[in-house]
Amino acid sequence: MPVGRRVALRGHAEKKAIVAKLIGAIALFSTANTALVTLVVATRLLFGMARDGQMPAVLAAILPPRKTPWVAALVLLAGAAALLPMGRVEAVASLSSLASLLAFTAVHAALIVLRFREPRLARPFRMPIAVGRLPLLPVLGILVAAGLLTQFGRTAHLAGGGAIFVGGALFWVRKRRRPPTKRATREGRGPAGSPMRSRSRHSPAR
Repeated sequence: MPVGRRVALRGHAEKKAIVAKLIGAIALFSTANTALVTLVVATRLLFGMARDGQMPAVLAAILPPRKTPWVAALVLLAGAAALLPMGRVEAVASLSSLASLLAFTAVHAALIVLRFREPRLARPFRMPIAVGRLPLLPVLGILVAAGLLTQFGRTAHLAGGGAIFVGGALFWVRKRRRPPTKRATREGRGPAGSPMRSRSRHSPAR
């Protein structure tokens, strides 16, 4: 091979290596930024659920100066640290995608349930395209998410199932320990068990 051609090929390989490193740095920065946003949002989510009585009350503790939910942040830190032994970025990314799909599925299912349980509830937005009370777009979303969920590996499914089990167990324990009067009030009943009327429940259907 001529010397000039070898020099040209070497220069081309060096340029490709530089571009690959640049793309890798951009991907790493983007992933770190997404992980940071996810952790910040998750801490506020745990805080809100604890404040509303859906999770242990200790998760609603905040630092007085900055109003930061520090207990929820430490719990998320422990959860993130537990993923370190997995080693590979692909496994963590798969688990993150699996959790996102499960969240989307839960939102779609909640919308369908509310359409049947609260048909007269005042809504700022109503999902179009429905057969009777059944909205079709959330059903389509659940089917698409279910199809995508089958594409993950066994590790992601086991980790996701374990997280759902732990979260469900905490929710069940918290619900069982809630005082009866407070639980009845949240379910729409007064202290004596009488139904509590709400304006939104009797507003015109949309």
